[in-house]
Amino acid sequence: MDILILEDHPIVLDAIKSRIEQELDGARISYAGASLEDALLSVEANLPTCAVVDLDLGDGRSPVDIVSQLAAKNIPILVMSALGEAAVVKSVLSAGARGYFTKTAALDQLLVALQTVLSGGTYLSPQVAGVINAPESRLKLSEREKTALVLYTSGLTMEEVGNRMGVATSTASEYVDRVRAKFRAEGKSAKTKVDLLKLAQELGLA
Repeated sequence: MDILILEDHPIVLDAIKSRIEQELDGARISYAGASLEDALLSVEANLPTCAVVDLDLGDGRSPVDIVSQLAAKNIPILVMSALGEAAVVKSVLSAGARGYFTKTAALDQLLVALQTVLSGGTYLSPQVAGVINAPESRLKLSEREKTALVLYTSGLTMEEVGNRMGVATSTASEYVDRVRAKFRAEGKSAKTKVDLLKLAQELGLA
């Protein structure tokens, strides 16, 4: 199996790489570095089995942008990040991540998290499980509506949202229109992208 590692801190990168190579049978590192562009180029040549991804690469990209670009390639993603806020966790899971491992957790748990994601499951480290299990807003959005909202409010055009979700632009627009209608039913203004961003933040999605 081929593992892609996207991490900007050399010491952490080496530790992750060494642990995977030494303890995960048959693992090969297809890319290890801090450049999303280089990582995506490596994917074109060799689709990895899984990606271990940091959310702060020091290049100004948003966590949603990083995760969604890799998720668009149908790569199972395990986030390993120092960021553990509710909004960040929920937004990247909506964008396509299958696991979230905080850097404050023991590195011994990395392989457990990675194997869970590789087997098709979802892994949340104890530090973020409480965030996900917290009571939700009474306003209910479908997973597709959440994904469209997260991607659209991250700055993407509707066409780009459709491309990331693998649907037509009109379908992506329909998802966002449904979100607007649900917000309006709650008496909340959702006319502009700025309005939607504020409401997404209230829900912990942005």
